[in-house]
Amino acid sequence: MRLPPNGRDDQDGHWRRAGYRRGDRQEAGMGTNILDASGFGDTKHQATAKLAESIESADGFRPGVPEHKFHIVEILQKRGHIVGMTGDGVNDAPALKKADCGIASRGATDAARAAASIVLLTSGLSVIIEAIRRAARSSSG
Repeated sequence: MRLPPNGRDDQDGHWRRAGYRRGDRQEAGMGTNILDASGFGDTKHQATAKLAESIESADGFRPGVPEHKFHIVEILQKRGHIVGMTGDGVNDAPALKKADCGIASRGATDAARAAASIVLLTSGLSVIIEAIRRAARSSSG
């Protein structure tokens, strides 16, 4: 499951901007390999194979500039992944629109809500995890 985070850990293990807790990430099966996108460089150039592999093997991301979010989604899709992305701001809108499932978090701007496939009314990853579990149960039975 690839659920790119939106923020950074604080001392209590919370994701600052979106309110994601470390427990939510663990419950989602996310590892600790968080890739710092600020090292991507110019996203207008074609991604190198090494960068694409790093993105593909990451458990989550610390976005640098807004273009990095779009670039991450695009690379994962080109490599055959179905991509979900969470966001809350105007700068997230292009990546939310590009993702197979853009998820606007609680309190998102109008631009993020308009670009997203889903708008959450509750904070945190737990609501996404529960939706995935319910969908899996309904499709298997």
